[in-house]
Amino acid sequence: MKQVRKFLHIDKKQNRNPNQPRKTRLLQLGHHSSNAPPRISTADPDHNEGISSSNQPSLTIQALLDAEGPLRALAIERDTSKICKNQALQNLPVASAAAYTSGIYGSDVVRRACTKGTRTQVLEDIRHWLQSENEAPVFWLTGAAGMGKTTIAMTICEEIGCLFHSSSVTDGSGGRHPVVSFFASRQLDSGKPQYLLPTICRRLADVSSSYAGQLVGALEGDSGLATDKLDKQFEEMLVKPWQMSSFERARDLPICIMVIDALDENENGFLFLKKLLGAVRDSKLDGLRFLVTSRTEPEIAKLCSSFEPNAVCRLQDVPTKKVEEDILLYMEEALPLIEQHTLQDISEHAGGLFIYAATVVKMADPDGRGKTPKRIQERVVQKLLNASGLPQSNSQLEKLYTGIIQDALHHSDDDIKQHYLNILHMILGAECPISIQVVSALIKADKEIVSFVVDQLHAVMYQAQDGTIHTYHASFADFILCPKDSLTSTAHSDPRCDVSLVHTSLAQHCYDIMKEQLHFNICGLESSFIMDKDIPDLENHIADRIDLTLQYAVIYWTTHLKQSMPSDTLRNIPQSFVNDLLLFWLEAVNLLNARIDAMRALHLAQNWIDQHDKVSNDIWKETINFCRAFTSSEMCKSTPHLYVSALSTWDPQSHVSKHWQPRFPNIPKVSAAHSSAILMHIVTKSLVHCVAISPNGGQIVSGGKFVCVWDAASGEQLKELTGHSGSVWSVAFSPKGDQIVSGGSDSSVRVWDAASGEQLKELTGHSGWVSSVAFSPKGDQIVSGGSDSSVHVWDAASGEQLKELTGHSGWVLSVAFSPKGDQIVSGGNDSSVHVWDAASGEQLKELTGHSGEVWSVAFSPKGDQIVSGGEDSSVRVWDAASGEQLKELTGHSGQVQSVAFSPKGDQIVSGGSDSSVHVWDAASGEQLKELTGHSGSVWSVAFSPKGDQIVSGGSDSSVRVWDAASGEQLKELTGHSGPVSSVAFSPKGDQIVSGVSDSSVRVWDAASGEQLKELTGHSGLVWSVAFSPKGDQIVSGGEDSSVHVWDAASGEQLKELTRHSGPVLSVAFSPKGD
Repeated sequence: MKQVRKFLHIDKKQNRNPNQPRKTRLLQLGHHSSNAPPRISTADPDHNEGISSSNQPSLTIQALLDAEGPLRALAIERDTSKICKNQALQNLPVASAAAYTSGIYGSDVVRRACTKGTRTQVLEDIRHWLQSENEAPVFWLTGAAGMGKTTIAMTICEEIGCLFHSSSVTDGSGGRHPVVSFFASRQLDSGKPQYLLPTICRRLADVSSSYAGQLVGALEGDSGLATDKLDKQFEEMLVKPWQMSSFERARDLPICIMVIDALDENENGFLFLKKLLGAVRDSKLDGLRFLVTSRTEPEIAKLCSSFEPNAVCRLQDVPTKKVEEDILLYMEEALPLIEQHTLQDISEHAGGLFIYAATVVKMADPDGRGKTPKRIQERVVQKLLNASGLPQSNSQLEKLYTGIIQDALHHSDDDIKQHYLNILHMILGAECPISIQVVSALIKADKEIVSFVVDQLHAVMYQAQDGTIHTYHASFADFILCPKDSLTSTAHSDPRCDVSLVHTSLAQHCYDIMKEQLHFNICGLESSFIMDKDIPDLENHIADRIDLTLQYAVIYWTTHLKQSMPSDTLRNIPQSFVNDLLLFWLEAVNLLNARIDAMRALHLAQNWIDQHDKVSNDIWKETINFCRAFTSSEMCKSTPHLYVSALSTWDPQSHVSKHWQPRFPNIPKVSAAHSSAILMHIVTKSLVHCVAISPNGGQIVSGGKFVCVWDAASGEQLKELTGHSGSVWSVAFSPKGDQIVSGGSDSSVRVWDAASGEQLKELTGHSGWVSSVAFSPKGDQIVSGGSDSSVHVWDAASGEQLKELTGHSGWVLSVAFSPKGDQIVSGGNDSSVHVWDAASGEQLKELTGHSGEVWSVAFSPKGDQIVSGGEDSSVRVWDAASGEQLKELTGHSGQVQSVAFSPKGDQIVSGGSDSSVHVWDAASGEQLKELTGHSGSVWSVAFSPKGDQIVSGGSDSSVRVWDAASGEQLKELTGHSGPVSSVAFSPKGDQIVSGVSDSSVRVWDAASGEQLKELTGHSGLVWSVAFSPKGDQIVSGGEDSSVHVWDAASGEQLKELTRHSGPVLSVAFSPKGD
């Protein structure tokens, strides 16, 4: 204990200040008798004398030893033994190998800390950041692959853990330390986005009972939170519970350290870091500090560009000589039998990469125990040092990898060697780690040969305890699989391969496996009267009948196809798949519960077919519609209904029916059928006031109580954007699709980042509800209309109000820019339509003819016509130049609440209070289709950018996606908790934005139907939403009199425009977006 007392120190006088901020009470790492940074290493557990504090105050073990009260406080705070048994915490999806104390898939492969005496300055910089009172809450350690970031992170974790382990404090935490770690890897579950936040929160709950209690409350209050999107999890699982627990935590507890390694290897890493920096900037996570490591990727580097110098360590900036000295120290410890001058050569050859040295060690001494004879070690090392590598290679690591492969396969003739390389390429090209058995079955290779290849390459890959094959470092796969244009070498010894050719082979192998093994009723289900969930022992039946090789082929074949090179064989696969495998594949997909992944996969294949197989294009689109009709309906709950119901009721004239119905003569014969004409039905948590589709058609955004973003392919909710304090009445995507704008009853217009769901701006100026919002075609401006009778024009970049257009004598219910951005049209409850000059704000025309409120207005794509819909049940078409009424379209039996032109301008879609959606011929005025399916008022309608889909949202809390040609319903997007008042596609059509009565703006993936983001900021209904022309921003207007501009990528609010004195009912961007 004497050493611990020297190691941990506190300034008691300053600690007596009850107002002292918690962030200053940090665990101190440093020398007591000196201001010099500490020097410690976990290589020697007894080497603990180097700890102290500078003169900074903090609660440490020394204080606990001197005072019984704080000691009891720490013991209580860390006694998580009871709370962590809670079922909600136990059920969190946790990455098993993410903690620094865990092995990688067991104890056979473990991470290691720095060798004693290495990386001293880097470690000192991090310790200094840890011990200093006023340092930034986030430290970024960055460098290229193989520079040793993980090893440094491990050292810090072990040092902090060692302090508390050696303190002998009994706290009931089971030996847990105040350090939370998450070590990510693309090969492991820690690389999957769904494990990132739940794992971090679960580990934080392990060391903080007060936080654990709040987290349990959040999880029990929302059963879907554990599997929700990261932006919502970050707020509801981390930020809010941590803030709430601050009232229960003693003020004098040490700060908790979170170490998050290889953030770039987790799919949600960038989004997590962006949310983290925003939270610490707003002091929402006081009491926590974060050490984050990643490669120096551009988007992460941009986020961290404003960091203070003492909160960043760039390993590439460490002097080369110092790195070589550290590598030499490591080599001396790892290979003590090798001569000094040889080790010196290795350190110089390493080029600053520790992974180079570590790989040499694995080759020379495979078991790591020093039992390999010296002569063999020397021979292996010399061979590696003499490896010539590739003629164009400037990287010593690449030369090393080439030498390892050449040495492993040098006894083989050229044909056998190429076979071995093909096996290696297939292993590295797989979309997830697979076992030797799966590799063997997939590519028809002898299992013993596959095992031989893996064993021979033991220095760069290994087989985990679950049988799957992994590489020690991502740089190996990056080197072997490369784009075609980087393969300039023609050397026969080149082990690399064009990655597209690898995917071509894997796509073919997957298809061949499916063709061999898929068949009708693959799991032997006996009755269509029994739900899948009620079948006894179904999971074991599935595992027996659909083995891991077939599972891989079923799930990933289209992913490989998307990345493959076109060939005559591959071009035949899509149509062959539809004709021969479609229903058997869909049966397997349903049993594997992989429906969302499957729908995304079909859309991936669609992109490849569009480019390389025009013949199958229409057939594939119909295939997607058939699959979506089954997977998004109640039929999928009983797999046999794929045949009994889905196939039997499908259009008999379709390609699918013609090829598949004759094979099943005993399924019901349907002589006539009425289709709901709905391609997707998404049930939301509230009324849907508005919907929009992203520019690329991949996402849908809806507005009601919340703003939700949905995947347009699957209908899955991707995000819920929270910020509005009332209903969201209008939503829109920016022209680029990267931002969403929403307007609501809280008088605000909010702009969200469409990717992250982060609110970018809140535009305030309206004094009442914001009922309509829109981006200009270029995305540089936003227009909003509201209940205060005004139309506001905003600068989308700054959020500054540019103009206020007055002329209406009542609520402005709808606004839109002309395609050129030179004019704005607005409609209101004064029965009039106004046309304005966008530059001067001057009113150009007033179009009269409606006998009631005008609920919706829009320009035609050419800008020569205007369409309006109103309370009088009519849709009217006007000449934009003269103001003359050209047509009156009648057919609705209630008020028309939303209208839109198709992208070509040849059709008009309208939605009304009669629960119907009507499609009209713009030239003749003839009604082409009536789409029925909503059970309440249709508040918003929009065409996708290609004009092939229509999205609608209504008071039945649903967003529905329809096939524009057939009128069939494709998807229903669920997640809203109130009416959807406004919807819009992003410019690319890949996203949909919706505004809801619950104050939120939501962004959806148009392909999958998944909600991407919820933009929150409005304090009332969001009346109108729109995307900017580039799609990078969203504008919203609502009941709270505000216009909000949002970053469509992140969901962040960029601006709030507040000048309206009433609800903002309509918003839009100018064509230029300025």
